[in-house]
Amino acid sequence: ACPALSAAQQILHAGRVGRLVQSGSHARVIGPAQVAFGALHPVLGVGGQVAPSVSINSLLQYSMSDAKFRQVVFGIQYHPELGKTVSIGQRYSEGQYNQLELAGQWPISRNLRAVGRYSYSFRDSRNVETLLGVEYDKDCWVFRLVGQRVQTVLGSPTTALFLQLELVGLGGIGSSPTKLLQRSV
Repeated sequence: ACPALSAAQQILHAGRVGRLVQSGSHARVIGPAQVAFGALHPVLGVGGQVAPSVSINSLLQYSMSDAKFRQVVFGIQYHPELGKTVSIGQRYSEGQYNQLELAGQWPISRNLRAVGRYSYSFRDSRNVETLLGVEYDKDCWVFRLVGQRVQTVLGSPTTALFLQLELVGLGGIGSSPTKLLQRSV
């Protein structure tokens, strides 16, 4: 028997759009049977919850003219409860990137959480980004320490260290890693 779903649970989402790449200076609205002067690149997205704590997401862009995939994004996430998340995914865009991404957030103790992200480029055979950090939450204040290493285009990586003390309800002192963590994990 299937377990009962809460009102906020999403089982499946799907969508399809078409992208027209034109090779001329004339723009016009076209129908499905009028794709003679442009190349249609349909995009399909599918995802949803496949188990109580596991969800997947995917996005595919296919070139009808070349008969191959232009972009592929696939990810799987394990999220057993609030504050516990582990994900793995792959992003591919023809001629631009092919990356594996691992990310997670997990409690170490009652007040201490670890966060991390690792991105690897198959195209360049190297690490693209590494992010590791901890967050200590003590009732009326939160302390965050996050290190980030990003590979630059020129070949030499940049490294940053973020420290933040947040007084709950008042604001924080120091460089804020919060947006970086939200994007990364």
